[in-house]
Amino acid sequence: MVKKLLLVFALALSLFAQEATKNEMLDEKIISFIGEESFAKNRDYIHIIFKNTESFYAKEQINVVQVVETLEENGLLHLFFDAPQQYEMTFHSTGSPLFFVKLMGDTLRSMGYYRYVTKESKSDASGFEWTISLEAEYVTDPVLLRK
Repeated sequence: MVKKLLLVFALALSLFAQEATKNEMLDEKIISFIGEESFAKNRDYIHIIFKNTESFYAKEQINVVQVVETLEENGLLHLFFDAPQQYEMTFHSTGSPLFFVKLMGDTLRSMGYYRYVTKESKSDASGFEWTISLEAEYVTDPVLLRK
């Protein structure tokens, strides 16, 4: 009986630890989008709007687009810089590299990004990865990019 009780306790503790880890991972992802200062200032509000942690995961990975949408809807995500800045974006695809680059190029142009430079592209067994560098006054909105 004691062994069963200890087993149940260990299982519950394991599940609690796993949930805490998911919350921490989600917090880290949110911080990467809004910054530590904004996160600290809005911590309680963020924990309220992200209280259902599981709904922001898909296949054990954070659903980044859903996190960004939630931050935008709640006025926590600011996509504009004070001045134009150089930044890099990396895209991943498991499809045809040529088709993917063409599609992403068209998408970027439709969003107003005409001047970008390919920094790196590589294809391996896991798929195709394309990294570009561009200068802009605002960060590319992942929600618009997804559409």
